[in-house]
Amino acid sequence: MGKLQLGSEASILSGGASGPAVVAGKSSDSLLIKRILGLTDAPRMPMGANPLPDAEVKLLRDWVDQMKVGQVSNTAAANSGPANEPANSSANSPLFASTIRPIFAARCYGCHGPSVQQDGLRLDSLSSILKGAESGKVITPGKSESSRLIRRLSAQERPMMPYGGPPLSANEIASIRKWIDAGAPGPDSTAPLAATKPVKHWSYVKPVRPAVPPASDPAWVRNPIDNFILAKLAAEGLKPSPEAAPGILLRRVYLDLTGLPPTPAEVAAFTADKSPDAYEKVVDRLLAS
Repeated sequence: MGKLQLGSEASILSGGASGPAVVAGKSSDSLLIKRILGLTDAPRMPMGANPLPDAEVKLLRDWVDQMKVGQVSNTAAANSGPANEPANSSANSPLFASTIRPIFAARCYGCHGPSVQQDGLRLDSLSSILKGAESGKVITPGKSESSRLIRRLSAQERPMMPYGGPPLSANEIASIRKWIDAGAPGPDSTAPLAATKPVKHWSYVKPVRPAVPPASDPAWVRNPIDNFILAKLAAEGLKPSPEAAPGILLRRVYLDLTGLPPTPAEVAAFTADKSPDAYEKVVDRLLAS
């Protein structure tokens, strides 16, 4: 599905390098649906992200199934000219000033702002973004999928950006995609932006020991970690699974530590050992082997 654009109905119906993305009236035969469901040998879509929820997949299926035969070819033919060109980047839109610029200011100016420009890239003005970096353009107006900025933000290219910080949220990346697919329109803005606190990557944040939550079932708890597990299960309306039988427990630890199941004699010996540290002894023995 290379070169497939999803920014408009016309571009979807025009298909990509692999051919038509949808088959009118037949969602089960449509390549777009198959890729979203992971039914082909190619990567599942959206690549590198969580699968679409069932409700969203159903909406897409319903849209394809309600198409009439001939709609795809007629729409694609009617839009084979100017509609397949990148959107007019001169069209005015408040999206850059109201949404995109604040995202860049909060997350990207540390390396690509007025003071520092890694690879010669500045993201603090529309003209500098369109100009790109020393290594080339970072956005292609009208084509977010082929824009290096999006590919770096979504980890399709390395190193992932923002470098050394947590990824942008899915909503933030979606907003930048929407802006690029619309042609990366302005106008620019020089209005002062509210100061934002730099976002640190979790690996640079000093660990803080949290308070151990109280146990709703003290008999189930054997160490402080169990308190956290029990509290999370309770928050989700769940209860702990029953404790595994001795034979199953032994099999799990053998497979984890040796890759092989225990012998019948080892299962019998473990089952017969009634000492409180029977499990710990097995773990120590396997780790020492």
